[in-house]
Amino acid sequence: MMDLSLLKSLMSGDEKLVSRFVSVFKTQVPAQVQQLPELCESQEWEELSTSLHSLKTQFSYVGMNEFAEQMREME
Repeated sequence: MMDLSLLKSLMSGDEKLVSRFVSVFKTQVPAQVQQLPELCESQEWEELSTSLHSLKTQFSYVGMNEFAEQMREME
């Protein structure tokens, strides 16, 4: 479940920006998560680290802190 309070604060309450971020999040994050096993199997450690860092940040912005913490631990 998303908690958009941090995102709204970061975007000064601009609902259009918040909506745009959430839309991009819903489009990009599943694909990024799906790539993680492949990056691990192919030992692309730098790209894996970059993806985990990006996911950690994105999950934090939408208040999905458990997922953000999982990404931080794997990073």
